[in-house]
Amino acid sequence: MARLNFEKSENNKGSVFLHKEIMTIGRCENNDLPFKDLAISGFHCLILKFKNNHMLVDLHSTNGTFLNDKRITKTLLHDGDVIRVGTQRLQYFTETKKLDTSPSQEVGESTEFSTIPSFQDKAESNSTGRALRILSGKLKGKTIELSGSVTKLGVSGKQIAVIKNNSGEFVFMSMESDEQNRYPMLNDVPVKFETLSLKPGDVVHINDIQMEFTETPLVKAG
Repeated sequence: MARLNFEKSENNKGSVFLHKEIMTIGRCENNDLPFKDLAISGFHCLILKFKNNHMLVDLHSTNGTFLNDKRITKTLLHDGDVIRVGTQRLQYFTETKKLDTSPSQEVGESTEFSTIPSFQDKAESNSTGRALRILSGKLKGKTIELSGSVTKLGVSGKQIAVIKNNSGEFVFMSMESDEQNRYPMLNDVPVKFETLSLKPGDVVHINDIQMEFTETPLVKAG
């Protein structure tokens, strides 16, 4: 199983297993790997499970995400790669036999939805009042509540996208096209490398399924 070693880091846990479909790194406490480093953005980057590999994605951080000392936007990870965010250095390994015996920390499994394949980061799973309402296919009318900080939509080998909660602002990011080089769409426009803000009524189209981004005002308990 893939794993990160804390090569030069304020985190003294030694290493962490990559169990989740999505793992976020940043300064906010509800990240999977939170750091107090002021050079790191609130939600700095994420590691996305992709087929049998992992993809490192920068989340438009202020100071950038670096892989082997080169600034990246999105790239696949390979055994031995070194990730740098702020002053923190994390080394990626694909096989545990290459690792030392430092204490390790497991990152829990994500929640799988039986609608379209999707996974949410449940580090802080609170109701946000936002959801995706499925408009087509066998599951038409059902909803996916966007209660995690990051939600992955799609499966390996097909289109993959991510919806991220930026302190109440939800953004849509395309991660991968399908075998026909078709990218996920927002309001019938293919989204390749942009990060776009979502507003109520926007329609996401991924793997031949349409979903509407909805917002329900939250009612405070009396």
